Amino acid sequence: MTTNNLIITPFERLFQVQEIGGKSSITINEVLAQAAEEQFTPASEDIDRNLLLVIDQQNSFIEGGDLGVPGSVQDTARIGKFMYQNLHKITQIALTKDVHTPLQIFHPCWWKDRDGQHPRPVETVITVESVISGEWTPVFSPEESLAYLHELKRGGKRELRIWPYHCLEGTNGVEFESQFMNLVYFHTGVRRSTPVILAKGQDPLSEMYGAFYREDGVASEANRAFLDGMLAYSNIYIAGQALSHCVLDTLKHILEHHAANRTFTSSIHLLIDCSSPIPGTEQLTEAAIKELVNQYGIQLVEAEGLNI
Repeated sequence: MTTNNLIITPFERLFQVQEIGGKSSITINEVLAQAAEEQFTPASEDIDRNLLLVIDQQNSFIEGGDLGVPGSVQDTARIGKFMYQNLHKITQIALTKDVHTPLQIFHPCWWKDRDGQHPRPVETVITVESVISGEWTPVFSPEESLAYLHELKRGGKRELRIWPYHCLEGTNGVEFESQFMNLVYFHTGVRRSTPVILAKGQDPLSEMYGAFYREDGVASEANRAFLDGMLAYSNIYIAGQALSHCVLDTLKHILEHHAANRTFTSSIHLLIDCSSPIPGTEQLTEAAIKELVNQYGIQLVEAEGLNI
């Protein structure tokens, strides 16, 4: 077994920054063949168990994608270097995956205005009042749509924003970014640790930014077991897209669920240089994260050069 934690395979063999968001020039079969040449202790033997949780690292959210987040390419490059550098210390990798179809309440086709026009993505927010006044009318499930808006208002949630079609099942946008996945599966082969994939966002009548609860407060039972089991890890490292929405809300879900366990919440590390906010949300996002630091003791760290 390797005892000095040195990887034989060069980073550049696995990960090409210029290919982020596109097709990988190295195949997954080649990645796993390289992994088979490495001799590291299996993750199952780790004493300190470290979890890397990466949120929605999918093509739709990479710059140039359907809902590309500015800064996501360099975020991805830093995540890749962090994974490679800490391969011997990362016990488990978990990935959230946004999965949609066109006919969902946050997509343009769900709504029409008085002139029969669909809303413009990103810039359009639909409220209870705008529906009651007739400014916007749901094309599908009118009673349920209005009830959902009322639920958002009662719960103090974000107002419903219309997003471009993104992460649609069967499209390139829903797939995990290829260079990132090279490192995920290299880790799988080297450490003998299968990644956990947490799907979210399939309900047509609800948004689901965070991985564990819909915006109307309904839990994702399929993902709740993972949320409960996070106590098994010594440290948790979180990255992904977008910081202002899916990363922030997933982080909130975890912290609120385990709020009574300060030892656990203070073991959570947000990789602040591996996640970027939606433009225009920077100040709100910074304030929200600062509040989580103060309330739960989470740690803000930079992945660049970090040895865990």
